[in-house]
Amino acid sequence: MSSRRLGTAVAAILFVAFAAFLVAPASSAPDAGPKPAAIAWVRLDAAVASAAKSGKPIVVTVFADWCGYCRLMERTTFVDPTVVRQVAQGWIPAKVNGESDAMLKLGKVSMTENQWAIANGVQGFPAMFLLDAKGKPFAAYPGYLDGPQLAQFLEDASLYLKTGGASKNGDFFTWVDKKRKG
Repeated sequence: MSSRRLGTAVAAILFVAFAAFLVAPASSAPDAGPKPAAIAWVRLDAAVASAAKSGKPIVVTVFADWCGYCRLMERTTFVDPTVVRQVAQGWIPAKVNGESDAMLKLGKVSMTENQWAIANGVQGFPAMFLLDAKGKPFAAYPGYLDGPQLAQFLEDASLYLKTGGASKNGDFFTWVDKKRKG
């Protein structure tokens, strides 16, 4: 075979191999693993109804569709393995779109998701709320939380509730401060 024909054959093989690489599905890549576990969010009214039956507290994320930090929390915080495990083991997770007109039926009260956010003092997104099993908020955190921060928030809240909640411990954040100062 002449060197010219050999060069043309090698070029053709390289072209075919490169074309196959370009059209190969991303899932066939060796580093593409399973999608990380995420939190199975429900509507707030469904969470409140479930909490009444199960006795579990509720963790609520309040978001807006345009919010960059909300999307960042979706991609990082809410797939953090520690956070996912904590929520699955002891919390009912709920999502509220703080700008939505979707109606919520909370016991005898009906309001939009936006009205719930306003009534609970949301002034920006994201915001996290912790509610007891009766649906009463006992802690709120305005702003972005990374995985370790949310894990600590949930750990503190679980202990707070197990040791008597507001009726025995008073304000959540005061209780946390006292606990840390020892």
